[in-house]
Amino acid sequence: MENIQFVSFKRKSKFINPLKNFQEDVHLLEYRQDPLMSTMSILGYNLADKAKMLFGDTDHDLIEQVAQESKPHCFMCPKKVNMTTPKYSSDILPQERVTVGEAILFPNLFPLSEFHAVCALTHTHYLNLRDFSPEILANGIQACLKFVKSAFNANSSAKYMTINCNYLFPAGASVIHPHMQVLGGDVPYTYLKNMFEGSLQYFEKNQSNFWNDLISVEKKAKERYIGKTGEIEWIATFSPLGNNEVQGIIGEKSNFLGLSHSEAKALGEGISKILKFYEEEGYSTFNFVIYSGPMGETTDWFWSNIRIISRANVYKNYRTDDYFLQKLLGTEIVLTPPEKLADKLKAKF
Repeated sequence: MENIQFVSFKRKSKFINPLKNFQEDVHLLEYRQDPLMSTMSILGYNLADKAKMLFGDTDHDLIEQVAQESKPHCFMCPKKVNMTTPKYSSDILPQERVTVGEAILFPNLFPLSEFHAVCALTHTHYLNLRDFSPEILANGIQACLKFVKSAFNANSSAKYMTINCNYLFPAGASVIHPHMQVLGGDVPYTYLKNMFEGSLQYFEKNQSNFWNDLISVEKKAKERYIGKTGEIEWIATFSPLGNNEVQGIIGEKSNFLGLSHSEAKALGEGISKILKFYEEEGYSTFNFVIYSGPMGETTDWFWSNIRIISRANVYKNYRTDDYFLQKLLGTEIVLTPPEKLADKLKAKF
């Protein structure tokens, strides 16, 4: 698939290093460009030691303390969730909330989009990453998909939907209880819009689907291809948006309306494997987003997909892993090369 180009630029940074008796030190940098949208990430091959200094190891005792202190007041726990969370009106969601297994979905009290729902995933107030079972994740995704379909039926202009997850405070979560969020309306968020534009331009130029071509070229190269759950192909992203990023591509499903229990189950299986791997590698927090094409449109140029990344660990006075480079320059620092990440993860699939 010569239509997809994996572009990278290698550069060196030289300086006199006091940590090496003021000898000259050379650091290798690799700039990688996303093959669809040309966004840039930097692989810092010498950053592993700095990451250990700045980010620290997970303080499990601290997490347990926060979990115990917050549990009596948690509005997502089963004794409170039905009494303290809002409901949808019957014109949007006939049953007011959505429940699938232990998962329960309800409106966000502080919405960031026309439709903004929260889905508490389980009765358990805190989970280690290894405890996010395929069933817990699949139930949450199914609940989100049910809500998405009801919201679109209620308002067909709400075409742009995402399913999202922040876990623990370094990843942006305001509560410790495991949960997902659905955001959507008639205006696509910036990254979603850019993905649509890039996918359509690629299709018009090459008369082929970028996502299908990406799977084919990654399988052939065998450097970043990881494995498969159901109809979802998993790869380590060439130019990641975050650390330890894995991307899952949902074959031939252009938007959430086409996803069923089968895809929810396959997503749950894949995410669960990745989260277990993250914990084995020493990580305690993560984000993911599941992207959908425009609702109500079956497109030849876009396939739904997910990106999942690890975030900074939980420890006292932790340092965030997002700063001006990511927020204002739109460029991510990557500590683990995607090829190395894929090699480690393949055994899990």
